[in-house]
Amino acid sequence: MGYYCPVRTAAFFDFPCPAGTYSNMSGSPSQLNCLLCPAGYFCSIGTVNPYLGSNLCPLGFFCPPGTQSPKQFPCAAGSMAPDVGLRSQEQCVPCPKGYVCPAGTQGLAANTTVPSMYSSPAGTYAILCPVGGFCPSGSAVKTPCPSGTYQPQTGTSKVDKETEEGHT
Repeated sequence: MGYYCPVRTAAFFDFPCPAGTYSNMSGSPSQLNCLLCPAGYFCSIGTVNPYLGSNLCPLGFFCPPGTQSPKQFPCAAGSMAPDVGLRSQEQCVPCPKGYVCPAGTQGLAANTTVPSMYSSPAGTYAILCPVGGFCPSGSAVKTPCPSGTYQPQTGTSKVDKETEEGHT
């Protein structure tokens, strides 16, 4: 299982199903018997059954049919995947207003007060919009304040201050 065995083959482990496919049958005679990995899952070389184990598409990513690795398709910048098993970019949700979401964002971090991208071994998280700009829903980067305005706070989705006389 996870391999195919052409006629007159001594060692069936010589022919694993390619990445993006799987086989849960013993003694498959051809690579044509390897099945396309289903949407919401990824299949590395020699996968036996994507529905068992840890082949569910991870947070921050989506897995269309035939996905070969867990981080092959990150949700686009400005969106995030707070759930596992997403099947398409359309299932990624817009970044919440007041936040910036780089590609592959998996959700909001417990501590989002640091005004820079928060990344850990576990993944990439949305961060509060930095000072000096604003972040409407779906932001990949902060939008700079227009001339004559400023934003002195983090986590904002609109400009709410006019520049005082003599300040820039």
